[in-house]
Amino acid sequence: MSTTGSEGSPGSICNDVRNLIQLKTKSRSRSFLQEYGELPPRTTDGGHQILPEGVDRIIGFANFSTAEDMAVLAANVARARRPEQLIGMMGTILGDPDPPAEQNLMLEILRKLDRHPDYHGLIASQISEMMGGGSFSIGENVRDQVDALSRLLPSRPYGLSSDPQGVIRRATTPTATSASRIRITKSCLRT
Repeated sequence: MSTTGSEGSPGSICNDVRNLIQLKTKSRSRSFLQEYGELPPRTTDGGHQILPEGVDRIIGFANFSTAEDMAVLAANVARARRPEQLIGMMGTILGDPDPPAEQNLMLEILRKLDRHPDYHGLIASQISEMMGGGSFSIGENVRDQVDALSRLLPSRPYGLSSDPQGVIRRATTPTATSASRIRITKSCLRT
């Protein structure tokens, strides 16, 4: 539903979705730590297995510049005797919440859904609502023109080529193109 490219390419919607999921997971982890810290002491003693599981997940958010930093954190976690110590360390790793970052990522994701059928309708209204009714531009709606042009294209354009031998030669001669593209071209020529 997006023209931004595949995962890993700069500006891809996949990167924004991954970053939003990470922010939401951090937010849930903060809530978990806060709720765990607010439990009465008798309840937290019985939940001695719950906190380490949460700690393991939260440590995944830590950015370690060296293996020594990771070892120091692991040693500090192992030495922590009270839940409050662990909660403090995990809160440091998670950092402060950043609601504007979440909203900005949501706006970017909505803007990049340019192939969605409701892009100029529902999605445009959601973007406007998130921006507080501010003005924005998402481009002209050319979906009807693209659909009309696609109906004009023949179903088997290779037979109508001005150079059918060239099409066959390019399909049978291995080049730098991928093997799957050659197979697709050959199968189109057989029909």
